[in-house]
Amino acid sequence: MNRLTLNLLGSFQLLLDHKVDARFESNKARALLAYLAVEHDAPHPRERLAELLWSAQPLDVVCGNFRRILANLRAVIDDRNRQPPCLLITRETVQFNIASDVFVDLIHFLSLAKTPKTESDWAEHLAQAAALYRGPFLDGFELDACPEFEQWTTAIRSEVALSAAALFCALAEYRYLHADDDAALALYRRCLLIDPYHEAAHRGLMRLLVDHGERSAALLHYSAFRRHILDELDAEPEPQTAELADAIRAGRLVAVGDSKGFVEANPSHIEWLGHECNVESVARTRTKQIALLSECAQQTERNRGCVVFIAGESGSGKSALLDAFVHQIRCSDQPWLIGVAACTKLAGIGIPCQPLIDCLLSIFGGGAEIQRWIDAAPPPTAASFLLNRDPGSAEFASSYGYATTHRLAPPFSSLHIQLAHELKRKALCQPVLLALDDLQWADIATLAMLFDLVQRLNESRLLLIGAYRPYFANRDESAHWLNELVQESRQHAEVCLIDLDQVDGREFIDALLDCEPNLFDDRFRRELFLHTEGHALFTVEMLRALCESGQCRRDPAGWRATDSINWELLPPRVEALIRRRVDRLPEIDRALLDAACVEGDEFTAEIAAAVCDLDLKTAIEHLSGALTHHYQMVTAMDMAHLGDRKVARYRFRHHLYRTYLCAALDKVQRSYLQQEVAAQKRSLFIEPPASFSNVATATQSEAPLI
Repeated sequence: MNRLTLNLLGSFQLLLDHKVDARFESNKARALLAYLAVEHDAPHPRERLAELLWSAQPLDVVCGNFRRILANLRAVIDDRNRQPPCLLITRETVQFNIASDVFVDLIHFLSLAKTPKTESDWAEHLAQAAALYRGPFLDGFELDACPEFEQWTTAIRSEVALSAAALFCALAEYRYLHADDDAALALYRRCLLIDPYHEAAHRGLMRLLVDHGERSAALLHYSAFRRHILDELDAEPEPQTAELADAIRAGRLVAVGDSKGFVEANPSHIEWLGHECNVESVARTRTKQIALLSECAQQTERNRGCVVFIAGESGSGKSALLDAFVHQIRCSDQPWLIGVAACTKLAGIGIPCQPLIDCLLSIFGGGAEIQRWIDAAPPPTAASFLLNRDPGSAEFASSYGYATTHRLAPPFSSLHIQLAHELKRKALCQPVLLALDDLQWADIATLAMLFDLVQRLNESRLLLIGAYRPYFANRDESAHWLNELVQESRQHAEVCLIDLDQVDGREFIDALLDCEPNLFDDRFRRELFLHTEGHALFTVEMLRALCESGQCRRDPAGWRATDSINWELLPPRVEALIRRRVDRLPEIDRALLDAACVEGDEFTAEIAAAVCDLDLKTAIEHLSGALTHHYQMVTAMDMAHLGDRKVARYRFRHHLYRTYLCAALDKVQRSYLQQEVAAQKRSLFIEPPASFSNVATATQSEAPLI
């Protein structure tokens, strides 16, 4: 075979199956081949092709140059020995022969991209087209003094970019609907790299953020995009994008069902439930935490700056508490300068220190001055904060995209110093609040600057508040190293830690229910606590589901529960969040949890290991490792004495996790696991002790279907 492969997406690339001695005389020979391949539908007059490559020259000179370039091109591709040839040449015209043994990536890309969505292989064709796209058409290719060719290149490049952006966005939507969020994220980001104004891709990213529990980050993404198009195009986002942002802001967006579509809930009759945006309800349910934050604010007003970290798992109400306190500060008599931002995993690290820069933009009222600082003093030691503290963190720094070759210097770049100076200068006139959400996704430069500011808080009116998840899905599934930063910060400033995972869940439930007149008795409150354990998101969504199903009703005396409450109800938003977590479990972890859910809310590692045919050491490694720290599905309890032996006891982190897992088992699976658990219990314990009677009951009774 004498195959010719021409790649025009990205840099120009010509590949031949055989070796030839000739080489391209100049870029004009390459340009001629590219033009003929793209415009292969019709023959082109020789004179027209010559004028395309040599403008403003005498015709005889142009024609002579063209003959020489054409001869060089034929020699490079060895066209005289091809049957059929790649170039169909007459005295008057030249045409690229698509029927020859050739492959042109652009032609195949456009053909695959035009596959109708009704075709069964539509997604496969789009994936093939995406693999062909190496970059912009003829990326980096230039011809001097050829304006017509440049105009043609620009037009084709724009057309291809639009097709590529649409293709990546469509493929991202397909991956998203099929629960492949990582692939969807990568495709959305590639779409936006090609077309930063592609609003469907922006909406897709916002939905992904909301689906991952990062509502604040989704709203900040929208704000940044809106600001960008206002600055660049003097235009507003499309109505669909603005409506999506409004739905997220109002809490009307929830993920439901296997299709992962989004629906708008109708919370009009249950507004008292204290949704994340209802700051008054949050303030009433988090009185102790709000009081502590208020005390820190008063201390800051007295020229004693401090730091507050709000820690808690996803859905514990960190963002809601932060929003409520910021709202309280805005409404206070004391005028504060307030900067609010959020870090996000899905949007990537972007510009170093971007979250802090977003805070400062809102404080300083414009970006020109800050941008001048960044341009004049880019932080060259972005990774040095970690590298100086722990040389072993070089791998972690590299994973964020920072070279480990950055010089090791104290993290006091001129940018740090300039921003700290400006903040302290502003704080002389009025107190400053910097509120950062989702710090677990902060880039290294942001944390380096944050730690720098912590060391400069003495005798200042600067209040730093950061919210983060205390566990992080890193390689060793350990506690997030941001916990170490919290402890280290205590050496330089007064640091308060609010751990929402340690608050009294029953107290939260009582405060939430009492936001409105109600007749809920102690039994109802105990059952609600039993099923949600005071988890903020689970509690709110459970109450919302009970109200929407009519099991909780409001009469003139207040809210009351009906006689029959289905406590195994799994709200759509909670189900979607749990499904996302469960679907990502490795096979061994899912098998262990399936066996455990049949045993009960509390279970033993020995039984789960035996049912799954695993040795006990491996089972405990999984239960106390990834399932505890990475996926946060279970919690280790203790070693229980059973006669002359000990067993390892665990419990599901939330009852609703077990409810979901039980419902996901079909009748055959559930019956088989019940028999296996009962058999292993008899084998291990002979006669189960009284402390395990509740487990035996849970095993013998069939778990309810949802």
